[in-house]
Amino acid sequence: MGADGGRSRKAVEALKKQGITTIYHLDGGIHGWEQKGLPVEKMAP
Repeated sequence: MGADGGRSRKAVEALKKQGITTIYHLDGGIHGWEQKGLPVEKMAP
């Protein structure tokens, strides 16, 4: 599956069905976030 957001859209819908109301969906995904120079924390190896 490509990086078109299909999986995350499905995940958002599943969370909503479970009653979760605070959901953040990144337009452009993590790659778009990084390209905008926004901070990303990564776990140490």
